[in-house]
Amino acid sequence: MNLATTSKEIRGNPWFWICLLFAYACASIYAADGESRGDEIVHFQQILLFRHGDFRVLTDALTTIPGYHATIAFVMWMVGGESLAIARLATGLYGLLAIAGFSRLRRAIHNEDDWVPVAQFAVLPILLPFVFLVYTDTASLACVLWATSATVLRRHWRSALWMIAAIAMRQNNVLWLPFLWLLFVAPRWKEHGIEAWRSVLVDSMPYLLPGSCFIAYWLWNGTVSYSGPQSSMHPDASMHVGNIYFMLFVAALLLPLQCADGALRFVRAAVGQPWLWLIPIGVLIVYLGAFAVDHPYNLIENAVSWRNRILQHTQHSELFRLGFGVAAVIAALGVGWSKLADVSARALFPVAVLFVSLSWLIEQRYYLIPLALFLAWRKPLRRELESITLALWAVLAVLFFWGMISGQLYL
Repeated sequence: MNLATTSKEIRGNPWFWICLLFAYACASIYAADGESRGDEIVHFQQILLFRHGDFRVLTDALTTIPGYHATIAFVMWMVGGESLAIARLATGLYGLLAIAGFSRLRRAIHNEDDWVPVAQFAVLPILLPFVFLVYTDTASLACVLWATSATVLRRHWRSALWMIAAIAMRQNNVLWLPFLWLLFVAPRWKEHGIEAWRSVLVDSMPYLLPGSCFIAYWLWNGTVSYSGPQSSMHPDASMHVGNIYFMLFVAALLLPLQCADGALRFVRAAVGQPWLWLIPIGVLIVYLGAFAVDHPYNLIENAVSWRNRILQHTQHSELFRLGFGVAAVIAALGVGWSKLADVSARALFPVAVLFVSLSWLIEQRYYLIPLALFLAWRKPLRRELESITLALWAVLAVLFFWGMISGQLYL
C-alpha cells in the first residue's frame, strides 16, 4: 500500500469537518431557543441541583447514574450560567464527541477516513433530534464509541476508563463489555487456539474494572434503575421482544437499499442451504406470538409522537401488524447477511438483541449504540447508493430535528 495515499486517507477531508461544524453551529442556535421537551424537565432539574452545589439525586425520578448531569453542571458552572440553552449547547458537545469517536472507530476498522459514512452517522435521523436535547443518550453513545475504538486499537485500559464513563451515563452500557472482550479474544483464539490464553488473560484484566464498578453499584443501589420508584417501569432482567422488532423496523426504514442487498445475499445462500429458510420463519413466528405494546408510556396517545402511533397501529390493524413484521424480518436478513469488515464483529448482533430486549419501554433512542456500531463495521455499497442514503437521512434528520425542538413532531 502506498504510504502517501494512506496518510491522505487518514487526514480525511477538511471541508467535511468545516461544513459539519458550521451545520452544528446553526443547529445549536436554533436548539438554544426552544422550550423543554419530554424528559428534559427531570434531567435539567437534576443538573440545576448540581449546578448550585446541591448533590442530592432525584431518586424518585432519575433512572440513570447522574454522570451526565454532573458534567453538564460543571460546564454551566465554568461559563457562569444556568439556562436550558447552555445545558443544550453543552450536551451538543457530546454530539461532536460521538461523531469524532465514530470517525476514529471506523478509521481503525477500515484503515481509511471516508467522509460519507461519517456524514451518514452525523445525520442519523434517530440521533440528530436528540443531540441538543438535555438527554443522556448522546453522551452515552460517545463514551461507548470511544471505548470501542480503544479496544480495536488495543488500548485496553483506555477502553476500560471510557466504559466506566459510559456506565456513569447509562448503567446498562455494561452489557457492551462482552462485545468489547470478544473483539480481541475471537481473532486470537482462532489464530492461536488455547495457546493464546495468557495474552487473553492479561488483556482481559482492564475490563474487570468497569464490570466490578457496575456490580458494586447494583449491590449498593438494589436495582439497575437508580430510582427505586422508577424500577417498576424499567425492571431488572426483564426480557421483551418489542424493542428487537421495532429496531429491525427502524433499520428497514433507514437502510432499505442495504437491507435489500443483504436479503438478496441471504436468498442466494438459502438456495444451496434450504435449512436457512427456518430463520425468517422463526423470526416471524416469534413476532406474531410475542410482540406486544404494553408499556404505559407506549400507550400514551399523542398526535405528535410518531413512534407511539406506529406501535399502537400494530395492535389495531392486522394488515399493518403483518406488514410491520414482514419489514422486520427482511431487515433481520438484510442486517444479518451484510458484509462486515471483521467477522469478529458479528458478536454485535446477539449482544444488541440482549441489550434492547432488556428494556420494556419501546424506544428508538435505545438503538443508537447498536446501529452506530453496525454502521462502523459494515462495508458500504456502491458510492451512489450510499450517497442516496446520505441524502435521505439528511432530509429526515432536519425534519425530525425541527419537529423535536419545535414540539411539532416527537419520535
